[in-house]
Amino acid sequence: MDWVPVQSSVLAAVAFAQTQLWVKFRTGEIYRYLDVPVSIYHQLLAADSKGRFFNARVRDLFSSEHMPRSSGAGSPDPS
Repeated sequence: MDWVPVQSSVLAAVAFAQTQLWVKFRTGEIYRYLDVPVSIYHQLLAADSKGRFFNARVRDLFSSEHMPRSSGAGSPDPS
């Protein structure tokens, strides 16, 4: 699975695997959101404002886990 870079002042990239939405913020923080329908992922990618869509339709609506920053090169692999 690959990260998809997005144009946003808040989000840097997103990825989706099965029912998990992975969100990489511009701060470098990564969160994994659980039990997310694939339709939400597609709507996020199509939204004019990714950050606004994320805040309204994902944040606080799905269970999430903060992923620890990797001590090695790169980010955790969301596969």
